[in-house]
Amino acid sequence: MSTFRTSTIPDYIDTLLDVLRLGQWPEFPNDASVQVLDGWPATDQLLRRYVVVDDTNDENADTQSWAMLGNGRKDETYTLFVLIGVRVPGLTMPIVRRAVFDMLGVVEHVVRGIYTPYPNGAPNPTLGVAGVTSAQLRRGPHAQEWTNEGPRAGITAAIEVTAQLARIT
Repeated sequence: MSTFRTSTIPDYIDTLLDVLRLGQWPEFPNDASVQVLDGWPATDQLLRRYVVVDDTNDENADTQSWAMLGNGRKDETYTLFVLIGVRVPGLTMPIVRRAVFDMLGVVEHVVRGIYTPYPNGAPNPTLGVAGVTSAQLRRGPHAQEWTNEGPRAGITAAIEVTAQLARIT
């Protein structure tokens, strides 16, 4: 009897987090390491530089189509939410703002497959996840503010993924 994988979401998120945790993050004053989080933490658990990856929980952003059911395949599209933040006392707003955009650049390189290339060296935007056919990053809004602890900046992004789930025999 044949079975179907129901979604590539768990595999894609796990792989994305693994690659981000190995990320080639830009150097930063005070050598703050980057915290890569699977889902939303409590605010007091955030380090000074962080990347949060989560499902959008938007029922309109995720779809599955059984149009190819006769061929034993279903197609899916989904969007993942990414939040990048920096909050470091004693630095200037331009440094913190630049750090957020530099970190977004690393996430974009990961999604584009720069760090997970095909054997021929070409970028692999599937991250090697079976069934994923494409992924792209779309930048969201940027925000910055001064707090009692100093400057804080953040930026959101969406990762739009398409996949084809084939029959597993």
